[in-house]
Amino acid sequence: MQTRREHEYSLNTITQNTSFRMALGLLSLLYLFISVLLARRKSIQIALKFLAFSFLFTGIISIFIWIALSNSVRQRNQQLAHRRRRRRRRRRRRRRQQGNGNDDPLPTIGDIETRLNYFFSTRSVLNDQPNSTSYTNAVVRLAGTEGDFDDLDYESLLFLDNFVKKKGLKNHQLRRLPVKIYHKKKDLSNDQDMKDSENCMVCLEPFEENDELITLVCFHDFHKSCISKWLELKATCPICNQKILFEQNF
Repeated sequence: MQTRREHEYSLNTITQNTSFRMALGLLSLLYLFISVLLARRKSIQIALKFLAFSFLFTGIISIFIWIALSNSVRQRNQQLAHRRRRRRRRRRRRRRQQGNGNDDPLPTIGDIETRLNYFFSTRSVLNDQPNSTSYTNAVVRLAGTEGDFDDLDYESLLFLDNFVKKKGLKNHQLRRLPVKIYHKKKDLSNDQDMKDSENCMVCLEPFEENDELITLVCFHDFHKSCISKWLELKATCPICNQKILFEQNF
């Protein structure tokens, strides 16, 4: 689609070409008129010589003018092409900036599979399968695939990927979660919750000395790496299902 500037330039080019042709036509008529006068008053040979010389001169001038116009048109077309490329680069840059903001870029099948593998394994451990007909249909469809995906398989992957992503925390939110270092003696003496549970309920492994822990708003503790992966999928506590309202609590 042409911009206003490109449209004006096209009209100017057409006008210049039309004016050039009209000038040549009028000049040819003038030569013919002078040739007729010369033929009547002097001789036909003089008139023919004048006419031949005039058309030869006009042809040479026309060639130079045509070359000049062609160079001008070519330079103008190069300028317009350069502007179009700059507009396309700006549009791509804006789309990339938007993609780095609120709109996530379209994931590849490998990216989706990696997230879903962890998603399925974690949910199966905690027996937290969602009650959704669309979810079940997508899982059933993907259960029989062995790496060869068609369009419907990819749509199912996108559905499950969106199902997971919409409920999790963003990376910048995860980075702001409070982290503490686990010290067994200190925590056992001062923290009643740690006395009741010394295991991470995501990986089911006991806390070790100097482990990095994250305490959620419900005061349940987890390994930092375990709960971060969980919260990327679902913004709730794996034990009590307390919602992590990031804006209010952190």
